[in-house]
Amino acid sequence: MRYNLQFAGFILTIACLAGKLFAQAPIPQQWSDVILEEKGDTVVVKPSSMAPGYLNTLFYAIMGDTLANGDRANPNRVYETLRGQAYIYDRPSVIDATVGNVRIVAPPGTDMPPVHFKSLDPTGTFLKGFYNLRGGTFYMENQYLLLGVINDTEDRQLFRAVADNCRTEFKNCVVELSNWTWLSNFAAHVTIKVTDCLIMNIGREASLEKGNIVDGDEPADTVWFENNTILNSGNFMIARPNVGPSFVYFNHNTVVNATNNPFLFFSQAEHVVTNNIFMNTGLVPDYPGFYPFYEDEDKLPKGIINVDTLESSWIDSYWYGTYPVASDADRKILVDKNNAWWDSRFTDMFNDDLAPIPDSINEEWASQMIKMNSRTQAMFNDDAAYPYFNEGTWYDKAPDFANNQDIVPDWIDFIVTNAKPGDPNGGSAQPIWRTNTATNLVQADWPPLPDLSYTDAELYTGGVNNYPLGDLNWFPSMKESWNNTGEAEVLIAALKSGDLPEDWAPLGIENKEGIQHMVPLVSTYPNPVSEMTTVRYDIVSGTDVELIIYNVIGERVRVEKLGYHVPGIHEFSLYLGDLDPGMYILQIKTNYNNAGLTTKLSIK
Repeated sequence: MRYNLQFAGFILTIACLAGKLFAQAPIPQQWSDVILEEKGDTVVVKPSSMAPGYLNTLFYAIMGDTLANGDRANPNRVYETLRGQAYIYDRPSVIDATVGNVRIVAPPGTDMPPVHFKSLDPTGTFLKGFYNLRGGTFYMENQYLLLGVINDTEDRQLFRAVADNCRTEFKNCVVELSNWTWLSNFAAHVTIKVTDCLIMNIGREASLEKGNIVDGDEPADTVWFENNTILNSGNFMIARPNVGPSFVYFNHNTVVNATNNPFLFFSQAEHVVTNNIFMNTGLVPDYPGFYPFYEDEDKLPKGIINVDTLESSWIDSYWYGTYPVASDADRKILVDKNNAWWDSRFTDMFNDDLAPIPDSINEEWASQMIKMNSRTQAMFNDDAAYPYFNEGTWYDKAPDFANNQDIVPDWIDFIVTNAKPGDPNGGSAQPIWRTNTATNLVQADWPPLPDLSYTDAELYTGGVNNYPLGDLNWFPSMKESWNNTGEAEVLIAALKSGDLPEDWAPLGIENKEGIQHMVPLVSTYPNPVSEMTTVRYDIVSGTDVELIIYNVIGERVRVEKLGYHVPGIHEFSLYLGDLDPGMYILQIKTNYNNAGLTTKLSIK
């Protein structure tokens, strides 16, 4: 488990890497320059210490496995990295993963995971992105991703989706330090899935715009975030308010110390926010005009949950004329069994510590340390207009984390110092909780220093089926029990029906091939459709797949045997021109999920 590992004595320092951080590295000439061992479909990639003179060994291994036409030479390739070793980059790596999956893994163990970090390029700057993704699936498991500080220059970004139909997935990774954002989405039909990760100190600049885990420039199809901890950041996901993702699943996460609230968008179609702990979020106050680019349409403060009515201009300008649901009445949002709490040392700063607003600005500071603003709350209370908006239990308790006192004081000074009129795009650096060092910081701590376990009995049994709230990785025995409950299916069923998941029984779904069960996602585009649509779906285990279309009275009108599928994202082009206009249900059936996964399909 992530938080029960013993110290392995591994330290990365500038001194031991001095010969590699600032010089242009040569390009390897042969496969053996970067590959240590081949084990069937798996290749073991040399770390920088085992490839003298070479940086970017992992990137070169992937490129060496790619044919001239862009196809992957072995679509089932797995790239294994070595625990306790460093993989250094001095250039952004452009990955065209349209054929097969790019899977980067390390074996489980008690020593430090492989550490990835960038050096400065020959111009003395950091280039954006570890990897720029041009489609397909990119998967990382058991890795430590460190965006460092060298010569007072701070790294800015980790991954960028720069082409349509990308999927990025991270499992059991540690991510630390970024001046701007972790995952940036600049493309359509993007899926982001993050599970069992620890994310610390994202957003080192005092800014309302930066410090994002996910930055959305285009509306993502799916953002799936489960059993993660975010400590010291700007927010979870920022997007222009009118480009909220189609579907957000935010379950069993622990979010501590965030200058903004987690969801800075208002136009999401479907949204699950359940079993989370939010502590000290939305700390930077606001007033109308302070930061217009991400300002609420009604100039209201932004709470943990933000929703606004749909506007045609949003759909026309950013959703390109097609929104995942037909109207506000069809949108579905489930909020239940969350804990929201703010340390009094933050709330008290509104009494006398905030900087005065210039007389020329006729406004007042407004706290964003709230669950919902008045407009959002009114929408949840209006069952007639919003029948699928459902707000359940909120807890209001101090989590009493194991090191609660240590993670607050420096942040009070930072928030008060920077919560004042001025340029929201710059300012002093945020405090790094684990160290006061801000220069030449290329050091990974192992095991990770936070301990956000807690003993509060109500929160410990406060989640669905009496599981603890927040990231279950802090409670390994409970996490092991929870893994096979099939909780996601229950929550999504509640979302679709507009009910609260108050009482349910674990589904006991078998764990096949060592892959943790999750709900496969399915989408179609375009939708509505006249003739051709693309069906996109996620397979979590090797299986036969069948596609079935039902009409509104439950009759089968189409059955397609799609054959055997390996795990990953798959697409299927479907002709529908021979069906009458109307609403249909599209179902994907698998060996491990006979009930199937479904989505609505409109034929015009």
